[in-house]
Amino acid sequence: MKKNYLLIIVFLFYLSCNPYKSINSFQRTFFAFHTAVTITIVDKNLNSEKFNDIIEDLTIEAERYDLIFNTYNKKSEIYHLKKFKKNKFYQINRELYEVIKKSKKYYYLTDRAFDVTIGKITMLYDFEKKKIPSEKEIQDNLEFVGMDKVILSNGKIKLLKENITIDLGGIAKGYIIDKFSEFIKNKKYKNYMVNIGGDIYASGKNMNEKKWVIGVRNPEEKETIVKKIEVSGQAIVTSGDYERYLRRQKKKYHHILNPATGMPVWNNIVSVTVISEKTVDADCIATAMFVMGVEKSKIFIEKNFKNKVEYYIITKTKQGFEIISNKM
Repeated sequence: MKKNYLLIIVFLFYLSCNPYKSINSFQRTFFAFHTAVTITIVDKNLNSEKFNDIIEDLTIEAERYDLIFNTYNKKSEIYHLKKFKKNKFYQINRELYEVIKKSKKYYYLTDRAFDVTIGKITMLYDFEKKKIPSEKEIQDNLEFVGMDKVILSNGKIKLLKENITIDLGGIAKGYIIDKFSEFIKNKKYKNYMVNIGGDIYASGKNMNEKKWVIGVRNPEEKETIVKKIEVSGQAIVTSGDYERYLRRQKKKYHHILNPATGMPVWNNIVSVTVISEKTVDADCIATAMFVMGVEKSKIFIEKNFKNKVEYYIITKTKQGFEIISNKM
């Protein structure tokens, strides 16, 4: 669940107008959380000045969130948790508390497949430097994993063991997307899309006055789409093993780790795409489903999110790829 975060650098601005309709489409992409953040708003009353104000406010918000959720920023709220003494309650940031509380909900809901206390393990992996931890390193740090070692009460947190490292890479992005979405909605715009590193929330309609169309990519061919999904008022999130990985002795080591073993998840799943009402939920569910595998995921969705969550699991087969879905 490891994801790094960086501060913001605005690098692209795009403006387009539909010549056939009195609807303007504004789009800007900036860099935050170690990935691209793209904001698109479609509205006949929107102009460049209003749109620029929105983007400026969102970049400021992104900096603020970096100082809350960035595990690798020594000035962040979550980084300070590492210094907390065990068995003592500490007051923490309200939004950090909210996200950790949501994480704990999914920890139990997914039978521990989603576990943000895996931070001590994720920090042992460095795919850019091609560093894979030894079995001993993993075993020595597994004792710090387990959301049952984290107690929450009235805005306060208590750690039952010192040196627990919380990594919110599998949930923070979804939470921030939902907050950005609320911000835009409060500005009275209903047609927009928020995209942070491929995790998306789309509201209303696109410039052609139709639902937003999101493509699920072929895991082995970035430019090839294997499934097109129409969304409106929904989030769509994909967890895959093809973004950060390396091969060692014919094994594929990737960033989606099994909290029980500290090792990458090795099953025939290549990616999981989840569509739900909230991005924060889609973020957690997609990661957990990847860890749980196909059959457990089917049972999990049927039991907890029947008719509320749509999913597309891409699995590797001898013939190529197979898509498994509850909507096909």
